[in-house]
Amino acid sequence: ETRVLFEKQNAMTDLAASEKAKERGNAEFAAKNFQAAIDAYTEAIDLGGGSNVLYSNRSGAYASAGDWKRAKEDATAATDLRPEWAKGWSRLGAAEIGLGNFDAAVKAYKRGYSLDPSDQMKKNVEFAESKKNEPRQRPSAFRPTSGGSFGAATPGLSGAALILGFVQLIAHIFIVVNAFLSLLPGDGSSAWHAYKQAMLVSLISLIIGLVRAHGIPNLGTFKKVWRTLRHQQGGDQTMFNFLTDQQLHYILYTSLFITSAPSFIFLVPVLTLTVYSICNFLTQFFNKNMPAIGSKLTPVFRQVTSRGADISRLNANTELIIFFFLIFQLFSPSRNLLLIILYAHAFLRIRYMSSEDSKAAWGKVKASSDRVFNHPSCPPQVTGLYTKLVGFVHGLGNPQPPARS
Repeated sequence: ETRVLFEKQNAMTDLAASEKAKERGNAEFAAKNFQAAIDAYTEAIDLGGGSNVLYSNRSGAYASAGDWKRAKEDATAATDLRPEWAKGWSRLGAAEIGLGNFDAAVKAYKRGYSLDPSDQMKKNVEFAESKKNEPRQRPSAFRPTSGGSFGAATPGLSGAALILGFVQLIAHIFIVVNAFLSLLPGDGSSAWHAYKQAMLVSLISLIIGLVRAHGIPNLGTFKKVWRTLRHQQGGDQTMFNFLTDQQLHYILYTSLFITSAPSFIFLVPVLTLTVYSICNFLTQFFNKNMPAIGSKLTPVFRQVTSRGADISRLNANTELIIFFFLIFQLFSPSRNLLLIILYAHAFLRIRYMSSEDSKAAWGKVKASSDRVFNHPSCPPQVTGLYTKLVGFVHGLGNPQPPARS
């Protein structure tokens, strides 16, 4: 009886922890931190809360991240667990559309409509039928593959995916080791080489992660990106997912800093995401393949994986600190004016346009600056110049489409 009672208490504890992970996943999803939401929902499922709602929620997160294959797998799991639940069929229909399986999407949406004859369900059916009747287009410039963001591994999917995940794991460990080697005292050349190696391997790992998540790009990909950025065409969901993927942003970041004068602060954003990816990969791998070990290690790794939102905010603030650090470097021999221009106009601009945490970080800076430059004792000329500068910066982060004649 004592053993049965102990097992019941453990089960209740796991369910409570699962519910907390689910709530965290909902918050991350609302903040558009889709990978963090996926991790939280996965944690909730691993803790024994594999309900139709959790699989449906994770399917939605995968779909928002552009991983239609896994979105379909989770939607199918949701419909298997509760066939009479209309939302599960709606998730499945959305995933089928993302994969280009319009016949299957119509079938799934119709099943959902039969269970919930609402206006939204009817619109879903009509949309799927319209896609089905459209002329077949050339394959998308993006070919979604099974993969996660920033090196997230996919244990148990296929041998190739697992091997690639381990390759990225080794690369991430290499990055962490070299990042800390760059801090060790000694001759400057050793620190310089450690810094360069960490940035180079980060760049390679990010490219691999981006290809795993979105497929190998072709010429059409770059044309589509260029036209979308110039507002010459509307971006679809796949384009949105690609342009807002932080792996793409940090490919630009590491490309900028790989040739700069070494400084540990430049490694901080990459290092935090690398540590997060290591813990995320090991959590998924052990829980899937070695549950006995996973049950012991997961609480340790969860100290990192449960803080995805905190890491995102930390990086947003660090990116601004780096900007001001580069400005102060203008007064030193290691100044690099071109790096500042590219970092501000390209990287920070993209981050501001796509990251709510980045906008919040800039908002804090603006609030502090407003108290100084909009103070009654501040000269009107300075206040006017500051207002124009704020307007210019705001325009860079909120570009308007060109007027059409």
